[in-house]
This record gives sequence, C-alpha cells and structure tokens, in this order.
Amino acid sequence: MDTLKPTPRNTILGFLADIAKESYSPQRTQQMQGVARFMGAPDIASTLDRLSYGESLTSGRGMTTKLKPETEGALTSLLDYIPTSKPALAGAGLLGALGMTKSKAMDALRRPPQAEALETARKNAVKMLGLPENNTAMDRARAMGYVDAYHGTASDIHKIDPTRFGSSTGAKSAKDAFWAVSEPSTARGYAEYAATDAKVKSLLDAADKAEKRGNWDLYDKLVAESEDLAATFQAQPLQGQNVMPLMVRANRGVKGAQMDAAGAEFVDLEGGVNRFLTQARRDGRDLAVIKNLADDVGVNGRPATHYAVMNPSIVRSRFAAFDPARVNDNDLLGRADLGLLGLLAGGSAGAAYLSQDKEK
Repeated sequence: MDTLKPTPRNTILGFLADIAKESYSPQRTQQMQGVARFMGAPDIASTLDRLSYGESLTSGRGMTTKLKPETEGALTSLLDYIPTSKPALAGAGLLGALGMTKSKAMDALRRPPQAEALETARKNAVKMLGLPENNTAMDRARAMGYVDAYHGTASDIHKIDPTRFGSSTGAKSAKDAFWAVSEPSTARGYAEYAATDAKVKSLLDAADKAEKRGNWDLYDKLVAESEDLAATFQAQPLQGQNVMPLMVRANRGVKGAQMDAAGAEFVDLEGGVNRFLTQARRDGRDLAVIKNLADDVGVNGRPATHYAVMNPSIVRSRFAAFDPARVNDNDLLGRADLGLLGLLAGGSAGAAYLSQDKEK
C-alpha cells in the first residue's frame, strides 16, 4: 500500500525560517510584530521556508523567468542592511558567492535582465540589420541566419562548455563538437540516453576495468549497482530528460562544411563522419553539417540534419534576445545574472546546475 511521506526539510534553513516567523508571531508584542514586518521578516521567513524544502524561488521559464514576489521582497529587505561597498549578504553570503555588489543586485531586482536584453537587441537590430522598429526576437534570428535545432540532455545549460563534449556517449565524434539536430524526436533519444542508459553504462564500464584488474569484489559491487539503477529507471522513467529548443547560425558569416549521409546509420558511417569532423576542425570551421544521417539512439531511425558546432557562439536558445551586437558571445540566452536566479532557485548547487550539461 502506498503511503505519503513528508518532504525532507533542511535543518539549518528550517531553523532560520522558524526564527524569522517567531519574530512576528502573535505571542510577540504589537510593537515587536510591527518592527519585524517593517524589516521584511514575513518575506524572509517564506523564502527561507521554501529553500528548506528545496522549492524554487522563481516562476516562469526561459526569458520569462523572474523572482517570486516574496523572494524579491526578502532580497530587497536584506540588501537595505548591507553597506554598498561590501559584496556579502548577512548570514547567507549570497552576494559574496556571486561576487556581486549591492548596487548590481539592486539593478537586477529593479529590472529583469531579460527585458533589458530584449530591448537592447531590438534597438541594435534597427541600426545593424535594418529591421523595423517593432522587430521581434524571431525576426532578428532569421535575419542573422539562425535555423531551428534541438539538443537532448539530462540537464539545462546557458553556456556551452567544450570540456564536456562527449561526456554522455563517449564517442569520438561527440568529443569533437557540441551537437544539435533538426528533429526533436532525435534529440529526445539522446535526452533519454543521457538521463538513464549513460549512467548505467558508466557503472558497467567501471566494472569492466575492475574485472581486468582482477578486483572481483569491486566488479560484483558495480554490476549490482548498475542492475539496481536500471531497475530504478524502469520503475521511474522520468529522470530529468530535457530536449532543449535551440537555434544554430548556419549561414550569414559562418564558416561551415557539409556532407550528405544519404540516409545511412551512424554505426555504418562512423569512420567517414570522424574523418569529416577532423578535417572540418583542421580547416577552422565554425560548423559541420551532416544531412540525412540516421542517429537517434534507437528511437525511430529517422534521418535528420545533424549540426556539429565547433564555435559555441553560433548557438542560441530559442528564447534568446538575438542581439546582433552580441553575435560572437558564447551565451545561449544573451542576458546577464543567470547565476542569481540559479542560486535562489536551488542554493549554490542550483547556480552550478545551470552551467552543467551532458553533451551528445
């Protein structure tokens, strides 16, 4: 019989939240309650309480992400008691962790960075691209030569990190570039693989190494762990799979190379693909495009156009500002201070999570 279990609460954050709540409880004098409320205790208590249960402190997605009202109130209240010159937030060390000054944090609260980025991009597009005053992000994207693409992963990213290329599949071709594809179903195959099969494979690979060393105890342990993990994924298939809608700048100033796989599967063409990618990198290409390649980790075998990105600046999120003045930036969204939202959404681990990805 299924039973409901309480959500675990972080002891320290829960303790701080309870102290903040106590400051304006009915047991306090009216004067004390008034002072506590004036200093923002209710917003601080609510924010700490959310953090103690691991809840997000933001709402919306992509370019619409913003702080929840009580979180904004808590930050504003705390910032009022920090000297402008000192990048440290009492107790939590929030600003210190981000290397932010008080004035920069206040600017982020006053105006969402994505709104400013969109307005700046609109104005720049009028001057640099000759677009009308009412141009949209998609108008700018098409004018700069971006095409639709998707990336399958087990996390979320805002910046492409070349050091993580191939961390999911380990394939040589995957280590040469950041991969995106024209078909969302193909990207879904890689999202599934990164979230489940890749983790099981990692344990089995480690078990093989232990076997070769004759470490049979470790071998048995790793094999058992892999079987338990596979059973967990079977029972709970949703493991953070994420198909990211992207756009890749495939022309307009991009130095690219192209080949046609004519519907062949990757396993039958792996050598040719690897040689093609190696030559493209030697030639200093920004992008290598492989058309009609069937490579979706066994989802449906449907051929698609695969984009091997060697210059990270040519990739943007579908929700980016598409600012022509920032066309060479390695920034998927083209907006600032994502670290603040990441830290508020899940503590310091949340901020780091935004820059992680298991590449194809």
